[in-house]
Amino acid sequence: MVRVLVCDRVHEEGLKLLEKAGVEVDFKPSLNHDELKKIIGEYDGVVVRSRTKITGDLLKKASNLKFICRVGVGLDNIDVGTARKLGVKVFCTPKATSQSVAELTIGLILAVARKITWADQTMKKGLWEKNVLTGFQLSGKTLGIIGFGRIGIKVAKIARAMGMNILVYDVVFNQKTEKVCLDEEVSENEDIIRNEERVKALSEVEGKIVSFEELLAQSDIISLHVPLTEKTRHLIGKKEFSLMKKKPILINTARGGLIDEKALYEALKTGKISGAGLDVYEVEPPKNLEIFSLPNVVCTPHIGAQTEEAQKEASIQMAEKILRFFGKK
Repeated sequence: MVRVLVCDRVHEEGLKLLEKAGVEVDFKPSLNHDELKKIIGEYDGVVVRSRTKITGDLLKKASNLKFICRVGVGLDNIDVGTARKLGVKVFCTPKATSQSVAELTIGLILAVARKITWADQTMKKGLWEKNVLTGFQLSGKTLGIIGFGRIGIKVAKIARAMGMNILVYDVVFNQKTEKVCLDEEVSENEDIIRNEERVKALSEVEGKIVSFEELLAQSDIISLHVPLTEKTRHLIGKKEFSLMKKKPILINTARGGLIDEKALYEALKTGKISGAGLDVYEVEPPKNLEIFSLPNVVCTPHIGAQTEEAQKEASIQMAEKILRFFGKK
């Protein structure tokens, strides 16, 4: 019998599908690293979300492991290189959560541009600060999207419908020799956003491909949609903030490590950027809360994929991939 260990909280729908197909599912969403190390060798597969880190030392203990499935998008919590060397298949479910993340991205843009959370907080204190809560409308503004994959495309389509102009920087278009996303190298072929799909989407939103530096200089709003790798860590730092000419809003619903948070704090304090909408952080939960005290920052606790629809679909896709992997579907 196939044995699968589920290390994080996953919607029950996918677990039911696995059990119905005869897979033995152990649901242990509170395991710590040491506890996982002791038992990982007993399982054919491991299912995680973002909490559990599958490190090289864990994988070396996983003598029977055949696959790791990340329920969601992004594989930065998995040592993919070691998994490959050991012959362990790694895959994720990027299709399931993209709409939810895209919608949160737009929500953060609106919240910062119209100072919605600031207005809410002051109203609840009995204040009427209408005169200091002047925001700006999105129609006619330029949205710079860094990473034109599944989520970036959805964000662009919503933004275009709101009258925004779209600029795109993506390694597929701008650096032909690089891979756009580590996830795509290890995910099943049906998950890959192919270049022709990006070209079609770019045409639909009347977008323009620009260099990284041009995007930083020309955008009123900048939104990040790339994975966290060694190449993209601190993609936005002190140098990049200095290139931003329009004092834009910066939005990050991808991974916290893409932004140097010390440089971000300084950019917000000194007015190099107008505001920030953050769903992800370098350390989660965050230890340094200094940035959250700023009125031009809107923060959420990594809830991009945290909708009922996204979690259910991600769980179902996880189960379907596991069953296909073992020839049960």
